[in-house]
Amino acid sequence: ASDVYKRQAFTHPLSDDFTAALEHSDRILDYGCGYGRSLRALAGLGFHNTVGVDFSREMVARGRRECPGLDLRHIDRPAIG
Repeated sequence: ASDVYKRQAFTHPLSDDFTAALEHSDRILDYGCGYGRSLRALAGLGFHNTVGVDFSREMVARGRRECPGLDLRHIDRPAIG
């Protein structure tokens, strides 16, 4: 179970209502981004001012391997600012 980050696929789609409320120039932070699945979907829709952060080094590493163009960052603590 410890290597679930290597093989798990998550499938919660972005809602059209959510993306319709955004401008392509909006800054988007995905807190708890995992391997960047949502940010990848947003990039496919033309959103590029995005950052993803997650506590799991393994998930962030997976996302960087799968989609090197995403800005994915590992964080050690929950504070944002």
